[in-house]
Amino acid sequence: MRFACKGLLTSLLLAYTITAQCHVQNQDEKKPPEDLIKACTQKKLRLCVPQSRLQAYNPNHTIYQYTTQDDMALEINYSFRYLISKPDCFLESDAKKKTCIETWDKRTEWYFTLTGQFDFYVHMGGLGRTSGPVVNRISNPGAHVRKYYSKTESPIWFEWVSLGYEHRSNGQTTDLDNQADHDLAAQKWQQKDYAYIDGIGRGADYLIVEAKKSFESGFKTWISAKVPIREDSYAKWQNLEHHIWDYDLVRLIVSYNKKRPEATFFKYIEATLEYTFGKKLLSTDSANATFYFPMVFGNRKFNPLNFIKLHAGPMNTLANYTEPQYSIGVGMKFNPFPKGF
Repeated sequence: MRFACKGLLTSLLLAYTITAQCHVQNQDEKKPPEDLIKACTQKKLRLCVPQSRLQAYNPNHTIYQYTTQDDMALEINYSFRYLISKPDCFLESDAKKKTCIETWDKRTEWYFTLTGQFDFYVHMGGLGRTSGPVVNRISNPGAHVRKYYSKTESPIWFEWVSLGYEHRSNGQTTDLDNQADHDLAAQKWQQKDYAYIDGIGRGADYLIVEAKKSFESGFKTWISAKVPIREDSYAKWQNLEHHIWDYDLVRLIVSYNKKRPEATFFKYIEATLEYTFGKKLLSTDSANATFYFPMVFGNRKFNPLNFIKLHAGPMNTLANYTEPQYSIGVGMKFNPFPKGF
């Protein structure tokens, strides 16, 4: 009797499961309104399916680079943002989804960001530091709000404008609290004691205003400006006083990308030039240039080496931001687009 009851219970549960599945299937087969189907087809399809709130922000890359007045190292850069506002229109009702899609180009986004960078001094073949240390370069959390404007109704030239509050530091613990500390740091720099220099703590808080504009030709431009709030980056070397704002207040970025479907290997190329200057203008300016060229075989990407980065001028590292340096690195870029996509 016990086994008969167990079998009956199993049959009932199976019948209930099949009925529930059929009910859900019938609900899923209910077609949305025709205007909603049209909106999802004409607009970006990603708005109609769930999107992650965690997204790439600035480019993520890993490169092995040579730097003047430093040892060769593996540079790892990571950057993400987490959306507080909705990332898509998926959860909206049919009545609201069409409006959500049609007004998406004029949305307002709220999000947190985290950008970081560290160097791994791989010691091999006599290159790199003997202890093979990992040195933190940048810890850069922030909170932002970004307003988008439609291309046809934009009251301004830019397609979006953002305002944020950021903290940027290198997470090091050696503080330069008095002139004796500054003199020691200058002495270590003259002795090329990079390990000591890399341990000097630098930090600052600031407001940041950013804007972006895209062109049909494939060019994209960004501009960002910092409003200083607090600084812990003062340096006095060789009787010269330095502040981080002397070197980094305004940043201009120009990027060009092109799809090449007819090409055999390099079906997509991207080049970016980044120019930074501070209160002292051209006397303390710096520049970065990057090239992204993913290799493609058939329909699958093959990315052993697809990224080149060049740097010229100061601001190569926060610890040694006053010293002009030149570097070249080759490696991999992990997200295909720069900030703002």
